[in-house]
Amino acid sequence: MGVRETFGETVKITGCVPKQLRVLEPNEVWAREVGMFCSAFTGYEEFCRVRPVYTAIPSSQVPDNLRSSPVYRMPILIVFDMGTYDAQDALIEQLTSLTRIPGLQREFVTLTTEGPNFTEEPRALASLFGFRYKSYDRRGYINLIHDSLQGEFLSNYGVKYILLLESHLSVSPDILTYFAQTLHLLETDPTLLTVTAWNEHGFSHSSSDRSLVYRSDTFPGLGWLVPRRLYDEQMAYGAWPLCCNWPTIDGWLPADQRRNRASISPDVSRVTRAPMKDAFTHHRKFLHRYYDNNSRTATNESYNLVDVSQLRHDDYRKLVFNFVKEAKTLHINKTELLECFQGGDSDLLVYNNSTNYAICVEQEKFNDFRTMNAVARCFQLFVDDNDDIVNNTPLRGLYEQTLRFAMPPSGAVMIIGSNSAYYSVSSCKSNAVTIKQLNSVQST
Repeated sequence: MGVRETFGETVKITGCVPKQLRVLEPNEVWAREVGMFCSAFTGYEEFCRVRPVYTAIPSSQVPDNLRSSPVYRMPILIVFDMGTYDAQDALIEQLTSLTRIPGLQREFVTLTTEGPNFTEEPRALASLFGFRYKSYDRRGYINLIHDSLQGEFLSNYGVKYILLLESHLSVSPDILTYFAQTLHLLETDPTLLTVTAWNEHGFSHSSSDRSLVYRSDTFPGLGWLVPRRLYDEQMAYGAWPLCCNWPTIDGWLPADQRRNRASISPDVSRVTRAPMKDAFTHHRKFLHRYYDNNSRTATNESYNLVDVSQLRHDDYRKLVFNFVKEAKTLHINKTELLECFQGGDSDLLVYNNSTNYAICVEQEKFNDFRTMNAVARCFQLFVDDNDDIVNNTPLRGLYEQTLRFAMPPSGAVMIIGSNSAYYSVSSCKSNAVTIKQLNSVQST
């Protein structure tokens, strides 16, 4: 075939071109993307009806002294369980809550779910919010946490920490400023295990001080910093079954594995947890008390945490000693103790002024928590005891046989066990709640 040496007749095409091309505003782009998502997937009726607008909150709203914190460039891992009937609403709420965080860089956020099936929907949703997405094939939520941490650490060589957000959480807008103010403690104090955003006793009647942070000898989990050294030593590969092969609600890293290391947790939680209504049915009553009982969470404001430098091991012990020495004794008699267990309102809850109180309890031996659990009930704290008032399960949130909590609007209470090092300097030891009182109440 020869080469063609001529072209066809000239064609003249005319049209109107605007002098200035219109570029879609970010909100218009978002609305169009939401429309495409809602056309492709069902089950998001409220989200698709409202189609809320999410505008990135600039880093200028982050306190000046925290903007350079590594927290704002730290991988954030959302490990989500899509196997519950309310998963779609819970996932929307969890992703939405992250968009309210000032200075959040969305490229550092990764959503993970189980695969290989049914991954198209969470992948599209993560993309809609500007987050990354990964799926892992092993079945079971605990395996998903393990595989997600392993994958994130392997793909981020040199990263020292990952912020792990478990399933069905909503986060406070100041969660990153909270971690930015506490991260350095993990760098400088080898007696610390992690920093968590969850207070197991953080109810509206037992937490009030958004600037207050505690040490505890337990591991609350839910939303927490995972140090690479902790993962390498006690979570990676073969170590995982010994450490974490059960839901975090049952407590990871039991005492013999914590190696005398403590956790940092806030008085007012920076995460809230929506209960998985069709999961862990054997824990149904447990979950209601743990998650549903009017938890308090920080608001939009950023709070400067107080006494952060005193959270290191030796300094914190001095802080507790001083609290115990200066606290006013709060005496609980048999009648008040009985009222606590009959389901009525206890007069103890009216001690809500600015005074700090101490309550001493008798322990027959070091691991005797019966009286401590009983007194905790008087303040409607979380007690995992299956309604047995003399249960000996260690009270969560303890620090060296003491438990401190805030009483709204100000002031605090500390429960002090007789086997604690702080008991000897307390003025309440002469009015301690005794085992005899407890047995008497139980027999009433």
